[in-house]
Amino acid sequence: MRERIDSAAVNRLALVGTAVAGLLVVGLLGLSVVRVRALMARELDREGAATTLAAGTDAILVETDLLVGDHVTFELCSNDAMDDERWIGAVMLGVDAGATEPRESVLSEPIDGEMLRGARRGASGACLDFASAGPLHVAGHYVVVARSVTPVLTGVEVRARIVAEQPLTAGDRNFVLGILLAAIGLVIALSLRVPTTTEASSQTWPAARAGLLGGVIALVGIGLTVLDPRLPLAVKVALSLLALVACGGSIVGLRRGWTGAGAILGVLAVIE
Repeated sequence: MRERIDSAAVNRLALVGTAVAGLLVVGLLGLSVVRVRALMARELDREGAATTLAAGTDAILVETDLLVGDHVTFELCSNDAMDDERWIGAVMLGVDAGATEPRESVLSEPIDGEMLRGARRGASGACLDFASAGPLHVAGHYVVVARSVTPVLTGVEVRARIVAEQPLTAGDRNFVLGILLAAIGLVIALSLRVPTTTEASSQTWPAARAGLLGGVIALVGIGLTVLDPRLPLAVKVALSLLALVACGGSIVGLRRGWTGAGAILGVLAVIE
């Protein structure tokens, strides 16, 4: 009798633990998705209109509003091949801050050989990243300006582009850690349940429970992979497929009574 009472208490504890851990996994995954969507919504790619340069003049190439924390890249493209002989010292590129004149000069750099070594050239012209910054400490209106154009670039068409994003921060790793801990807690809670007499005789997991655990583990493993900004798309796809295979093996193992092996496979799928 005492054994039955203890078994019932353990099963109730396992049920509560499973519910809490499951809610934590779903909740943290939801918060992570919201956070990533917010960062993606902030991504900015502003390209200015094509501008024809004229000797001795200044020209505003592109302007936009930037936020604190933005990581920014400033790019210049041209229908010209941007060869060293023609472009070195031929124009001054500036970044100014302010919605109206007079603006504050943030950056003023002539095009030099080092800058041109990073140019990306093609059949239709060339592009180069002439400045990058981040995270920004001051929000505001920023303007890219071409100054002191020399006669050698008269008639050359250029376009400027500002790309800004707010990457994941160190604090965002707490979401990943929380999901991992909650998933491990879910596996432990599910393994605590004491089987009934019928279940104990077969030492297998019901299909519904094994499928639920495998599905949750697969969701967590794939979610963590997709949310990692350091991984290229091909690696994310490969790791997601690996998580699915491991979780499939976990489900089969649990249904055949390999509880320990099934749980280990599931945890490995999450921490891959």
